[in-house]
Amino acid sequence: MPRNHALPDGEDVPEPRDRTVRLGDQVIVYEATGTLGGPDFVLVHGIGMGHTVFRGLARELGTVGRVFALDLPGFGESPEPSTPRSMAESGDLIVAFVEQLGIDEPVLVGHSMGTQVVAGQWRGIRPSPTASS
Repeated sequence: MPRNHALPDGEDVPEPRDRTVRLGDQVIVYEATGTLGGPDFVLVHGIGMGHTVFRGLARELGTVGRVFALDLPGFGESPEPSTPRSMAESGDLIVAFVEQLGIDEPVLVGHSMGTQVVAGQWRGIRPSPTASS
């Protein structure tokens, strides 16, 4: 049975669990933790890292919402991609990841290269703001 992190109001946040999701020919390993009823955070690491770099942040964010920290293809526990991926293609994977898990309004958090990946795909996940005159 997983250990839990105690929350200030006495509720528990489940200990992180590694999971996988298949997106086309790619398997993505991710860690899910947190509590329902708040924002859904999607954490994307930088070069040479994996989802474990976010453990401390995920623990804190998990007290207010769900947290999905993933390993991009070829990093952490995710297998190497069959062909090298561009930033845009990595961003497309983030969009597919969010859609497959049914995350409606993700809060995207990137570190270093992960910031480039999530920033490039913002419009693929959320509608563009309406301009007013």
